[in-house]
Amino acid sequence: MITSASPSEGKSLTVANLGVVMAQAGHKVLIIDADLRRPVQHKMFGLGQNQGVTSFLLEFNIGGSKEEMIEALNRVIQPTVVEGLCILPSGPIPPNPSEILGSAKMEVTLEALAAEYDFVLVDSPPVLAVTDAVVLSRRADGVIIVADAGTTRRGQLQQAVEQLRASNAHLLGVVLNRLTPRSDGYYTYYYYRQSYYIDDSGDSGKDKSSKNGGSNGKWRRRRPKEAAQESS
Repeated sequence: MITSASPSEGKSLTVANLGVVMAQAGHKVLIIDADLRRPVQHKMFGLGQNQGVTSFLLEFNIGGSKEEMIEALNRVIQPTVVEGLCILPSGPIPPNPSEILGSAKMEVTLEALAAEYDFVLVDSPPVLAVTDAVVLSRRADGVIIVADAGTTRRGQLQQAVEQLRASNAHLLGVVLNRLTPRSDGYYTYYYYRQSYYIDDSGDSGKDKSSKNGGSNGKWRRRRPKEAAQESS
């Protein structure tokens, strides 16, 4: 399951990109749009939304055979233009998303799909917005949280983690989204890395194959004139 602390942090796009990359690596991948309040996966892949999670769960009889369940799921699962990647859209938006996602039918459905695909990626609502993600996290093997490097507040992220841990979710890690080379530590590292260079002037005839970027020389700070000449 992939979620975020708050809306508009890029979780749905992260799910879509992850699914494409996994499928291109040769895996059989299914993306489930379990954001039953603001579904977007069908829009990203240009698919319909008339049938999906909600329509299947409302019509599915939990007493049926596994084969019948898979056959019914295949009628609402849609292939994408990416080979090996399929989408199970949200379907019509229901009045009670949390109840549907926490139902026994949903649990059985996820177990059946996990046996049919190499990876099942679940796009869920944000943790702090509604209870859906916490409810669904109990059904997933692991949870990834997407955080926006520019807008996510530390307190919000901590609160989301605490809520997921309280539900015994298996947290796999965090995806830091929209991080640029000029953001905080990355820009600092780039600045200092560009301000120094390897001085090999006293090492002629020596082996320069290993340390410090392929040289046995020492780091020396660039003079302003040297830096200006290199940049030009």
